[in-house]
Amino acid sequence: WPAGPEDAAPLVREVFGRYLPNRVVVGAAQGSPAAAGMPLLTDRPAVDGKPTAYVCRRFVCQTPVTEPQALARQLAGEV
Repeated sequence: WPAGPEDAAPLVREVFGRYLPNRVVVGAAQGSPAAAGMPLLTDRPAVDGKPTAYVCRRFVCQTPVTEPQALARQLAGEV
């Protein structure tokens, strides 16, 4: 999360507000030591400095999103 965890709250609510069994959720501030230690975040930068979500299935990631509505569509498999 580039600006701070509170800025990512709408995306976090979208993810944790639904039942997603057998899923991995990873988050960290861009450039933080935590992000540097997470291979899943490598080559997945924030878009335009905004909190960004990447939805990946079977090792293929969809287009990164910054809006909760777009994230909801991806999580629902509508995209």
